[in-house]
Amino acid sequence: MASTPARIPGVPFIEGRNDYHDTDGRKYAICIHNTSNNASDTAEANYARRRTDGVSSHLYADADSVTQSLELTDKAGHVGSRQGNENAYAVEIVGANGKPRSWWLANVAWDRLGLALAWIIRNDPDLAGFQVRRASVAEMRRNPKVKAFYAHDDARRAWGHTTHTDPGPHFPWDRLFKAVNDGLTKLGRPSTPAPPTKPAHTATEKIVKALPTLRHGSAGTGVKRAQALLNVMGYRLKEDGDYGDNTAAAVATAQGRARITVDRIVGLVTWSVLLDVR
Repeated sequence: MASTPARIPGVPFIEGRNDYHDTDGRKYAICIHNTSNNASDTAEANYARRRTDGVSSHLYADADSVTQSLELTDKAGHVGSRQGNENAYAVEIVGANGKPRSWWLANVAWDRLGLALAWIIRNDPDLAGFQVRRASVAEMRRNPKVKAFYAHDDARRAWGHTTHTDPGPHFPWDRLFKAVNDGLTKLGRPSTPAPPTKPAHTATEKIVKALPTLRHGSAGTGVKRAQALLNVMGYRLKEDGDYGDNTAAAVATAQGRARITVDRIVGLVTWSVLLDVR
């Protein structure tokens, strides 16, 4: 069987420190993260040369460029779980969970990133049959070697061992998939037809539009709903409809884990996290 190439032609390479032995040397999925900061892809790759927390990524991307940090034959430490680390390429995109769709669309080098990912899909023999779509959590649990994209948050919900929920509720998966399909077309592989769905942000906006903004002192059915959702996440609140100290503390903890602004207010972004809108 043909072997996986180590580097992507035309993509700058700055070797990261935290590369690991991949037990079977094979990957099947592509996991999308955000950096939760405003550093450039080059700055992130240079930091990866000296970071000591064990975290690493194959690619970094920002508004105008893409940098490779690990050889494709290496394993990255990116989601905590064995299933994700062993079986997925890691891609860190500069940005944060709370960024709106419009920001993402304007601040990612989509064409360059799409072409780089298309090259991996086209040239890694283990990705034969890869589908340019987002895998479901249920599908990932059934098959940790699913050949598709998934989010860091999807890996968290499927396999645990991490608290991060990136790339966030407004990340434009449809734009990523278009960029990858365009890259595959350039490289001579047929693209995967996009599913006939509206962009994810439209669904999110519809769901949260009718929900109230909640803060300390709020009361009523909206608070009960937020408390119930927080309890699903493990916070053990009394679902009494009163937004008191315990509820505010749970909201703050959930916001911190989701890497969004910690203001103890349940607004659009926090509702999106609680509802886990996809």
